[in-house]
Amino acid sequence: MSRATSITIVQVTEYADFLALRDDWNRLSAERSVFLRHEWFDAAWQWRRGENATRLAMLCIHDKTDLIGVLPLLRRSEQPGGMPRRVLEFLTVPDNQLCDMVAADGKEATVADALASELAARRGEWDMLRLAYLPEHSLAQRELVPALERHGIAATVEEWSGNSFVYLEAAWQDYYASRSRSLK
Repeated sequence: MSRATSITIVQVTEYADFLALRDDWNRLSAERSVFLRHEWFDAAWQWRRGENATRLAMLCIHDKTDLIGVLPLLRRSEQPGGMPRRVLEFLTVPDNQLCDMVAADGKEATVADALASELAARRGEWDMLRLAYLPEHSLAQRELVPALERHGIAATVEEWSGNSFVYLEAAWQDYYASRSRSLK
């Protein structure tokens, strides 16, 4: 079987199907960030699932039976200026520090090309693709954006200020004890 025919893409829209991905997903994301682990996206979905007209729309890339990539998306509708717009966006919450596509080591370009191809094929189902919380050297910026452009989807990368955080060089108790009463 050729490499091209061994790649399959599945859009996950049901929560039970998303839950079934946990172990394979975490094998892909284990070393990268807690914000890319399955459990983080599960918690984010629990927070977001009650929003009106919001559904899971995750794209999963398999090579034969192995999960090699995930684009953790949701689908929602918005109406800026009264004009309805169908949006695919990362499944995030305000507490996210980052988000990205998830891909097996060495398969990043293959995953990005498969995702871009699938997004292009589904172009009639969405009006905007919003990938927020991307770190500066993310896989999506490095691999997915150029793949989208090769598949005829215009992409713009804009700077995002990110969420504030406190870098702790010592234990939390030491940091907290050093803060003024008004700051606590």
